[in-house]
Amino acid sequence: MKPHLSSPAWLLALGLAGGARACFSQNATYPKLEASFNVTGVSTNPAVLFDYTQTDVRVTIVQPDISTVVLPAFYDGGTTWRVRHTPTLAGTYRISGITLNGSAISVGDLQPGSWAVVGPAVDPGFV
Repeated sequence: MKPHLSSPAWLLALGLAGGARACFSQNATYPKLEASFNVTGVSTNPAVLFDYTQTDVRVTIVQPDISTVVLPAFYDGGTTWRVRHTPTLAGTYRISGITLNGSAISVGDLQPGSWAVVGPAVDPGFV
């Protein structure tokens, strides 16, 4: 039986971690992490913002084991972009950089810039 969303096993805290307590199976996952940010000055047509060959926004996330993962961001209207990640480890995750077409960029209103994932993994993972 799967725990209810309000149970402590589902705890996903946003902010800075007080310290990870455990490492879990590589097949187990936590609820998704999501961040949003603003990118201004993109010179491509909004119709091609969905075409990564024209507008490739990528986010580097440092994971609790100090490895990094680079994920594509997606356009969410106006100047807003979002990135999502499904963590497999408890601990602190933080965004260390964002690129546009391979070049580092400064973004506005990054929310949040880091997450603390605590408790046991809650799902067996997905394909």
